[in-house]
Order: sequence, then structure tokens, then C-alpha cells
Amino acid sequence: MDKTYSLVQKVEVTPANVYDGNMLSSLIDPTCLPEETEVLADKGYCSQANEDFLKEKNLVSKIMRKKKNNPLKDIELIEYNYQISKEWYRIEQSFGGLKKHFDWDRSIYMGLKKKSDYLILGAIAFNLKRSIKILRAWERRDTSKFWVESKKNAGKKDLTGEKSKKLKRKRYFHRDAKN
Repeated sequence: MDKTYSLVQKVEVTPANVYDGNMLSSLIDPTCLPEETEVLADKGYCSQANEDFLKEKNLVSKIMRKKKNNPLKDIELIEYNYQISKEWYRIEQSFGGLKKHFDWDRSIYMGLKKKSDYLILGAIAFNLKRSIKILRAWERRDTSKFWVESKKNAGKKDLTGEKSKKLKRKRYFHRDAKN
């Protein structure tokens, strides 16, 4: 899952008897992440093997830590996990959306191949839905910049003719939309 836009990048389906914490390397290898990229994961992926793998690939580990039996380090551990959870919630929200809207909590198919195809199609649909929201947000952000620039240009006296009328109409529309 992409941290910035919450888009699904890779789906790996395994049988129920395979521990998820062992699958980190198969999720990261094909994505070709650039060096110094932060990798966020929950406590299920907390292992020395995963830490070594991330260090070998020059990736920054943001894996939440499991609680140890040392009460003195509990405060540091809680603070560390809290800092990661400030970013991790976006990914959890995406998983919630996948479960709610694309039925990822339960499968209607038996077998790894059918289940894998079902989840990949759900991920594609989720990414398309999410991409529309991202593009609309970019569009709103770009138009707001446009309105600010048109206000700046509107005060200049060298605007004449059709261009000036268009800017006046746009400024007028912007004032109405703002109210």
C-alpha cells in the first residue's frame, strides 16, 4: 500500500497456515522501492529477519515493535509505536475500505488462484475509485491556485478585450462559489 495516496501496490495471497510476518520480502522485492523509503508494517512483521532484509535493501524500517518483558522500555516502545501509528492509520483506513466496499473480509471463492484473482480485481477497483478522489483533489487544488493568480492579474491595466472579460467572469464566479 502506498503511504501517500493509499493505493494498493502489491497483493500476495497465501494459504491460511502461512504466517504473514514471513511474507514481507515477497511483498517488497518486486515493487523496486527506491533507497531510504519508509516501510510501514504492524507488529505481525516484527522480526529480526525482516529488519535485516530492510537494512540489506537500504529501506527505513517503520515496523511497529512487539512488547518485551522489560517494563523500563515500555514507555519508549509505546512512544515509538505511537509515532508510527500516526502514519499507519491511513493504511488501516484503506484496508477497512477494501473490506467494506470490496468484500475483502470474506471470500466467495475456494482455492488460492481464484481467491488471488478476486483480491487483485478488488484492488484494481479500489485503486480506480481512490484515483478519482485523488484527481478531484488535485483539480480543486490547481483551480484554487488559478483563482489566486487570476485575482492578481485582474488588477493589471494591460488586460484588454476578450481576455479581460473572461477574467472578470471567472473572478465573479469564484466570489459566488466562495460564498
